[in-house]
Amino acid sequence: IVTSALSPVEDDFNVRFTNGKIYTYDIHLDKYRDPFTCRYRQVPKNPAELDIDAMREGCQSFVGLRDFRLLTNKTDRALESSERLIYQCKLRDIPGGIRVAVMGKGFLYKQVRNMVGVLIAVGYHKLDRDDISILLQGDETKLYNQKSQYQVAEGKGLCLQRVFLLDEQLPDSIFPV
Repeated sequence: IVTSALSPVEDDFNVRFTNGKIYTYDIHLDKYRDPFTCRYRQVPKNPAELDIDAMREGCQSFVGLRDFRLLTNKTDRALESSERLIYQCKLRDIPGGIRVAVMGKGFLYKQVRNMVGVLIAVGYHKLDRDDISILLQGDETKLYNQKSQYQVAEGKGLCLQRVFLLDEQLPDSIFPV
């Protein structure tokens, strides 16, 4: 963690109520594991088989006001509202892998890790955009086998990149992060 600036806040300040946040998630794709980067990246089985273009397309399914009830921890499913606004979700190449970046108004517990798990399943053609739409309806009665086709991504690839306080403007582009 690096502190770049400090500023005084009101006593009732809570970082949960912000203009937005950017999370990134790194996935290792190289044939050989780099012992320095693999500690901070998801290492999928058979990374050469991932369809990165399908994953890029899948990112767009998350953009907008969506119900993430089924893409969070079970204890968060009882929340009054599981709808969250995602401004951008994009994927880009990084040395030895790819980075998924998500900018949103707020996030549920394990939401980004579930989103990445879904994208990896899309990359293996276990799920498609229609399946993502079903997951984002928040209705468990419409689920058939979507939940069994993906696993929650490991915690080691996730990074909170930036928090935009209420007086800060969101960037037009999620990259570079």
